[in-house]
Amino acid sequence: MVEIAKGGDQNDFSMQVYPVLHVSADELVPVIEEMVPTAQVRSADDDKRLFVFASATQQEQIRKAIENLEKKPASLQPVLKTDDLQRASAEQVRELIEETIRDGGELVVEAGTGTGKTFAYLVPALQSGQRVIISTGTKALQDQLFHRDSPRVHRALGIPAKIALLKGRANYVCWYRLDKAKREGQFPTRAMLAELNVVLDFATTTRSGDLGECDGLSEDAAILPRVTSTSENCLGSECAFFNDCFVVKARRAAQEADVVVVNHH
Repeated sequence: MVEIAKGGDQNDFSMQVYPVLHVSADELVPVIEEMVPTAQVRSADDDKRLFVFASATQQEQIRKAIENLEKKPASLQPVLKTDDLQRASAEQVRELIEETIRDGGELVVEAGTGTGKTFAYLVPALQSGQRVIISTGTKALQDQLFHRDSPRVHRALGIPAKIALLKGRANYVCWYRLDKAKREGQFPTRAMLAELNVVLDFATTTRSGDLGECDGLSEDAAILPRVTSTSENCLGSECAFFNDCFVVKARRAAQEADVVVVNHH
């Protein structure tokens, strides 16, 4: 609760008009009345202005309170509707994230599909000048964020920030395991052999080694455990392919990046 001074010389009282941009003036009336019982408050017919009759001291504190409510309007219903509401909400989210990155703290935001959440957090993340990790709920969203959304925002802002994509090791071709599978050449089905050939072709042309970019290979392909590594079977720096390891390269790029896109899983 904001403390508002009560009382004051009647001669010091005046009528002030406050423009309201991001919240409903009607909804601000009971908020201000609760904080300043002695003030007279009403909203304009357009719901965009607030008329307040109070002392000079109260007016100053009311002005600051309204400014704070305008910055953090989550507890109040937005004025705008439909498409206007979506644009306003995205802008509000961007401002809140920008403020949280700048001042520190925690922020939880929930918004529906199509409200512009992605751009709302990408813009302040890139503009902050700080190292930022963005974690998505799915690999599909992670790929979309890195390959489509981030480049668009990056180009629009013209900021020389480095953005990296980092996934778990099971998403990258392992040169050692791929070479071993090729040399052993024993597969229970012809489908697995066909999948191996797809991965072999992909490995010779890819820069990232990310199997999510491999056309013609499904996410549940039977060959995947044979051509990727785990923390248990990885040879680390003792591997003959260590210098060409896609996992190592991805992690190095992430260490040097300003923004790293990961996923929860």
